[in-house]
Formats: sequence, structure tokens, C-alpha cells
Amino acid sequence: MPLIYAAKKLDLNLIIVDRNKDCPGKMFADIFINSSTDNHKKIILYLKKKQIKKNHIIGIITRSSGRSTKTMSMLQKKFKLDGTNPNSVETVLNKNKLMSFCKNKKILAPYTLIKRVDKKIPKIVNFPLVIKPSFATIGKTGISIVENNEDLAQAISLAQKYTENKYINIEEKIEGKDIVVIGLVKNHRFSRLCIIDEMNKVVKNKILRNGYRNPSIHTSVFAEKKINLITNKIVKELKINNCPLSISLKINDSGIVYLIEINLEIS
Repeated sequence: MPLIYAAKKLDLNLIIVDRNKDCPGKMFADIFINSSTDNHKKIILYLKKKQIKKNHIIGIITRSSGRSTKTMSMLQKKFKLDGTNPNSVETVLNKNKLMSFCKNKKILAPYTLIKRVDKKIPKIVNFPLVIKPSFATIGKTGISIVENNEDLAQAISLAQKYTENKYINIEEKIEGKDIVVIGLVKNHRFSRLCIIDEMNKVVKNKILRNGYRNPSIHTSVFAEKKINLITNKIVKELKINNCPLSISLKINDSGIVYLIEINLEIS
């Protein structure tokens, strides 16, 4: 609703998409599409039937996470807007691909052992580990900390439950504080809005989001320089443009910064 209110203040006409036909924002829609934001084909077909032409659309944004960010990029491409390439969005969404991207571009990230869920997982000796879905259906779900082989099978099963593809990520556990850089990319330049602390809790080995603190108390001038380098490299290498950008990082006691995940929605 805050996004909708802001858009109406700018006197914009709104096409609102929601799978809930009685969603609160519907009353502000000039065109309402009753569809999941994951389904870009249905949205494009509807707009085509309504004869919405390319020059009618000036911007596309999503509040949701996951597949809806892929929809955003597909619509940007369809309507000739300078947005993020759908292939880049796929890299962001798929932690398997994201960790490979980090390795190739020399961005510090947890060492990752990637496994198909239908393959036998070997006996592991280096603990603790973080087990997570490679392509999560819902954010912050299916993630576990594992301290020994006895808990491995249960953690893998949980990650399998929440992954959309056939992969899970088995990562080294990085000790440190969780921070999130929030901003937006416009005309290929990143504008930072804030750096916040993400406070998570562990319940029966499962990692759960517990709250946020703004501003962060865990950053320093030294750390912020590293954060800026990582952020600018991500924007450049993935060719991210005209969308929100939220980057989750881990910062240890020595000020070393690790990339954990990237999101292209308003966090």
C-alpha cells in the first residue's frame, strides 16, 4: 500500500497485479489483473488483450520476492524498458548460480558444496555447515545450521522441501553479524538508502528471521568501503538496472565481508 500511495501522489495510472481478487490495493487500480505475480505470460497476454502498447508503460516494480522479480525483468524486456536482464535475475534467485558467479568474479562468499537433491550426500567431516534451498520458494525458509552428521539428513530434507529446482546448497558457516544493504539502481548507478542489522535466531537448528535494527551498529568506515566495492561489482557484472536492490552480507570481527544473497525487491 505505501508503494501505491506514493505512485498515486505522482498522478500515475496503475496496473496492479495480485492473486487476491479482494486485495486492498485493487480500489486504486486503473487496470487490475487477478493473477499471481509469478506468471509473466498471463500478465503479458492480459495486457495484449487490453491493447496496452510499449509506450504506455513507463515503469515496473515489485514488492514481492522470488519469481515475481523474474516477472518484473520479463515485463521490462517486453515493454522495452532499460531493466535487468532476466538471465541476471535467474542468477540472483538461484543460489547455486549465485555462488558460482561469486567464485568467477572473485567476490568473497561462503565455500559451497552444491548437490542435487536426488543424489546421495557424502559423509561430511567439516562442521558447522549451513544447509539451504538453492532456489527457495519462500524467503528465509528451509535453512538449517548443522553441527554433525546426525542432523544432516533432516536438514537436507527440509531444504529439499523448499527448493524449486533439484539442488540444495551446503555451505560453510561464516561466523559474524548479518547486515543488509538496501537501495536502488537507477541509470546503472546504485543509490544506497541504508545499512541495517538483520537479527536472526536459531530454533532447533533452523534459522529464523527475528527482526531488524536501523541503522546498523556493526559497520565501520573500513567495512563500508568493502561493501561499496561489492555492491558496485554486483551492479556492473550482473547489469542490474532500474529496480530495488537488497544485498545480504555477513561481516566478521576482522571486518571481512562475505556475500550471502541478493534480492531485487523492496526489502
